[in-house]
Amino acid sequence: MDKTEVKKYVGQKVRAYRLHLKLSQFALGEKAGINQRQIAQIECGKSLPSLNTLIKFVEIFNCELGEFFEPQIMKTDEELKRDINKLIETFSTSQLLFIHSYLKQFSMMKTQGR
Repeated sequence: MDKTEVKKYVGQKVRAYRLHLKLSQFALGEKAGINQRQIAQIECGKSLPSLNTLIKFVEIFNCELGEFFEPQIMKTDEELKRDINKLIETFSTSQLLFIHSYLKQFSMMKTQGR
């Protein structure tokens, strides 16, 4: 993976997290201690954030630093669902029951706003 691809991955991850939290570029910049233009440059893959800014993003987004460099973020919803279905096909009944129970609890937590 070259530097251009890394910039794109990081930028797309920052944008996805920002949108998930319903933050504007300006609001994220304020929280991270940088300006809106720098956020825009990062999100469009023209600039890499400094390590200090990445650490601030980790705190703001409540994520792991490595998540900014995982190519997995480039997958569409359809690709992720396909990957999950392939994995599910390999699980035993007890594993499926466990996953079903977990997903059901997760779904209930989500609808209750937790």
